[in-house]
Amino acid sequence: MRSVRTITVGVIAALCAAALGAAPALASTPVQHHFLANASKKGVARTFTETEPGELLGASEGPQEFDFSPFAIVCDSATSKGAITSNDSDTIFETVKYSECTTNSVKIGNKTVEGVRVKFGPVQYEYNANGFLETGSESESTVRLVNPGSVLIKIKELGKCLIEWEAQTLPEKAEEKPGKVYGDAVFTPFTVSNPNLKYFPTEEQSKLKIDNTFKDLEYEYEGGLCEKLETTGGEKGKAHGVLTTEVKDGNISWE
Repeated sequence: MRSVRTITVGVIAALCAAALGAAPALASTPVQHHFLANASKKGVARTFTETEPGELLGASEGPQEFDFSPFAIVCDSATSKGAITSNDSDTIFETVKYSECTTNSVKIGNKTVEGVRVKFGPVQYEYNANGFLETGSESESTVRLVNPGSVLIKIKELGKCLIEWEAQTLPEKAEEKPGKVYGDAVFTPFTVSNPNLKYFPTEEQSKLKIDNTFKDLEYEYEGGLCEKLETTGGEKGKAHGVLTTEVKDGNISWE
């Protein structure tokens, strides 16, 4: 075996150069994000599966805003139910019901219609937290609209307009470039006091805040009222709102 002393300066230089050349590749390796969840049943830790998932419950934090030009819609509240199918999971599923929704003033044909009540169908989201670079203390992720449902606008004497969302991935380019940083969904874990010692021995419960900022939503109009509009739909819809979610009798976080 050769002595360490026989290693030439040239070899050392080559090794150093190789190490320095590898650094950028290591620095650009995506951080693998995931959701962490736990709960207990009769004092025994639960293992979440597809057949026995953890139950997610949530609610809105502030108004939920949508822009389906020419309709701008604000929903005062929302509730959600969902599931996490593993204690360490790349995805969570949420079905959100929006309520107390109204439109802005809209000109339809030769008539201007003031704010009108809007009925939202349930919207199903699949949040993906895996494989994206971390920015600061928050995450960026894609969202898949699995079954977007529909939005019904009904105006007396003018008829009905149905806004149909397209099933889609937000942003669309994440399908081809999943390693980039996107901000369509930002996940922020937080803790609250919970005195129920049966489920929370430390008197603290971990929850998750989800800040949705969607753009380039694809949608179509249907119905007699929609025929009076200058367009049949669009690809530049927007939505923004904050939801909080928790595991029933348990904890959820993200890292």
